[in-house]
Formats: sequence, C-alpha cells, structure tokens
Amino acid sequence: METNRNELAQLIEKELFDRHGPLIGNEALCSALGFSNRAALRQAVIHHRIGFPVFPLPQRRGLFALVKDVATWLVEQRELATAPKSHAK
Repeated sequence: METNRNELAQLIEKELFDRHGPLIGNEALCSALGFSNRAALRQAVIHHRIGFPVFPLPQRRGLFALVKDVATWLVEQRELATAPKSHAK
C-alpha cells in the first residue's frame, strides 16, 4: 500500500511540476485543491484546513506551496476518504 501511495504522489507531483515548476500558487493552487477562488483558499489557510505549508512570496500576490507538498497531501486526503471506517461501540 505504501508503494502505491508513493507512486501516486510521484505521479501527481510530476504532473504539477511539469505544468507549474516547483511552486504552485494562486489560481493553479486553488484549482489543484478544488477551491473556487483565492478567497476560499485564504479562508482554508486561516482555519488550518490545509495540512501543508502555504506561504506568501516577496513582491508576489497570493499564496504559494511546493508541488511536492501538495501532491503528498492530496494522496493522504484520498487515503483518509477511502479508508475503511471502524465502528466504535
């Protein structure tokens, strides 16, 4: 299972890297994470709903992240969504 996770993360990372380089930001970051706009992304960051570093850059508008972090987090979220639920009694 770990190998599949790593392979999927590497595949997503390569796709994002080929499109955006090592950093992804603004509209592309919103799109990759499924947010409708930058304000929605900003709110998610403020409320700590994103599990990787998102940061501003000097002389640039908006927020940015490393594509590696985005890819890893997306795979983790997928695993959480597809993991069997345990029923506590």
